[in-house]
Amino acid sequence: MVKPGYLGEFKDYVNRGRAFLALGRRNRALRIFDRAIKANPKSESALEARGETLYQRGNDAGAMRDFKAASALNPDWDVPIIGMAKALLEMDQIEQALQLLDRVLERHPGNQDALLQKSQAESRRGGKDAARALINKILQADPAHAPRSRVSRSHALERERFARSGPGNGAKSGSQSAQYGRARRAGSFAD
Repeated sequence: MVKPGYLGEFKDYVNRGRAFLALGRRNRALRIFDRAIKANPKSESALEARGETLYQRGNDAGAMRDFKAASALNPDWDVPIIGMAKALLEMDQIEQALQLLDRVLERHPGNQDALLQKSQAESRRGGKDAARALINKILQADPAHAPRSRVSRSHALERERFARSGPGNGAKSGSQSAQYGRARRAGSFAD
């Protein structure tokens, strides 16, 4: 376990890493989560947080590894399963991502994050109507998600502009979509 005098309470230390991640200081957050996992390799919270950090840095394979480990430690926790789905989407494995999201939604039909990720997966699969229906379901359940949905629509428009600016000016392939996601997430801030 982490020595209290050195790093403070373990949970506080993980929360400190989450704060750095929220500020966009991914490198600093990653160092904190690495040390936390070294001190307690069975911390599902630290594994999930490092997975999210790796995901935001564009390391989808590393993120999958940590999300899987966190999910194995606590199979009932939806957050790492949704994280795995996000990483799978970036790796153009849409059907596998949808399977994971359906598993979460079977247990918790109103899970807003799972619904949002599923709408993005459906959109990337070409199911614009299904994606729109999922967004409407989110907004019906919780109108406070409207700003978040606007952000998602904004990201979708950015992806379309990104596709049009590429070779051929046509619809973007899955690999172009993954390339866009990695480029967007890799916008790093200095630590």
